[in-house]
Amino acid sequence: MKTLLRLFILFALGFITATASAQTTWYLNQAPPYGASWNTSSGGVLIYWSQNPTSPLGASPAALSSQDTYDTNKYNLRTPAATLAAPNATFGGGALILNQSTLQLKSVITTIGNLSTAPTWGAISNSDADVVGESDLILNVTQFTINGEARLNSVNSSNRTLALNITTLLGSGNLLFGTSASTFTFSGINATSYTGNMVLGTGSSLTFSSNPSDWISGGGLILNTGSVVALNRNLTFTSLTIGGVNVNPGTYSYAQLNSTYDAFFTNTGSGSITVSAIPEPATTGLLIFAGLALMLRRRNRT
Repeated sequence: MKTLLRLFILFALGFITATASAQTTWYLNQAPPYGASWNTSSGGVLIYWSQNPTSPLGASPAALSSQDTYDTNKYNLRTPAATLAAPNATFGGGALILNQSTLQLKSVITTIGNLSTAPTWGAISNSDADVVGESDLILNVTQFTINGEARLNSVNSSNRTLALNITTLLGSGNLLFGTSASTFTFSGINATSYTGNMVLGTGSSLTFSSNPSDWISGGGLILNTGSVVALNRNLTFTSLTIGGVNVNPGTYSYAQLNSTYDAFFTNTGSGSITVSAIPEPATTGLLIFAGLALMLRRRNRT
């Protein structure tokens, strides 16, 4: 009897734990109208989120949960609009997936813990911003996973800029800094596991902030003709393409880059760019084979 009771208690505890940790994925069920945001509610629920991506839509959540994932489901999503009392916004969900849609920033500072793009693409734009005495919009992301192409758009008709601050950058999709005179600032801490390319479009400018001083990416940097970089730190990429020309592996100071590629770099700056080439697959295979052969030779001698 005691054994059965003990088993029942363990089963009950396991069920409670599993229930408490269960994660739900919610989907945008329509394009939220102008003025609506990720936390617009009516009747005690977030009316633009549903359990299912298509009909039947199912129930809607009462609030954003840090345990759940939210998929934009091919509909554009807005952050809450900035006001003098509340200029900033923080996403309360556990993860946000930009699935073939655009996140339109309407807050001065937007903070998201876990952001990703779908295997196809996802976009971020400040074109719909309701700025309250601010022209420089900031997006802070703790973990940004780029599965498919991530498109950034910074419309500066009102001298707006978009600052992207990322703690950890992951994934293999390209990070595209938009065209048409877009102005960006980028700050990152850890990108060693990111293998995509950072691509600066024609007519856009990108400032690499000076904090921290060294930043290493597992991917490449592509500067298209007509783009401009303000370099203020030491950067490392696996490849560097400037105006369609592949730059040889090595470390290039700001002065060297500004001299050789004057049109692509601002007249003031600091730091360097290191191109650290990845060994070709055949070369890697030979190195592994040589290592195994050396181990076997030592073992035979022993």
